[in-house]
Amino acid sequence: MRFRIKSRVKRFMMGIGLAMLAIATFAVSVYAQSNPAPTPAVYSSAPPAVVALVPNTPVKFDGVRARLKKLTKVPLRLPTYVPMHGQVTPQPGTTPESLPVFASLTGTNSANKYEVTLGYTSDCTGGNACRLGTVAGRVKPNEPLERPYGFMNDPNYIGRRSQEKMAPVALSKGLRGLFVPWICGANCNDAKVTWDENGYRYWVGIKVGDKASLVKMANSAIGSGGR
Repeated sequence: MRFRIKSRVKRFMMGIGLAMLAIATFAVSVYAQSNPAPTPAVYSSAPPAVVALVPNTPVKFDGVRARLKKLTKVPLRLPTYVPMHGQVTPQPGTTPESLPVFASLTGTNSANKYEVTLGYTSDCTGGNACRLGTVAGRVKPNEPLERPYGFMNDPNYIGRRSQEKMAPVALSKGLRGLFVPWICGANCNDAKVTWDENGYRYWVGIKVGDKASLVKMANSAIGSGGR
């Protein structure tokens, strides 16, 4: 008799446990339906698109021109044509042609030389992320145009480099210059055209630039006249 009572009590307790488990399962199901899990955010690892070549970007040299006239005796050669090779992606609502380019001084200017940084921000001092290129002039050094760039012809260089070769170029007003292609190490440097004129050495550079655009840029600087 005592055994049957214990057995009934045991079955009764098991029934209560199963009922409580069913109630808890139903409650969890109702909560899950009324509170769905948030959809996880999806992040793209693809790099931003790079803007294609823009044929010309106006640059205002007015601010730096006035300051340079007080700092240097080197006659200025500031280009009126500046090629932009799409180092940045335009912001929403803008086009590549509307991206501003700023001219700023780098702090290396003196009576015998000047250097202007072309950048995407008004305070760019030459850092790779903000720099588009460089415009510079100095008293002519006593060495050929190609001497500082001899390493460019090293056949053992392994990094990325322009497919164009270093080569002499014909410039306006009968001047001869040198095209220096870009190379990449930790960062990519400027391709440039450099030339001697009236006892001074000038160069214009654009990050990852090409020869045809830089010759056009150099000619626009030569045509700008003295100061």
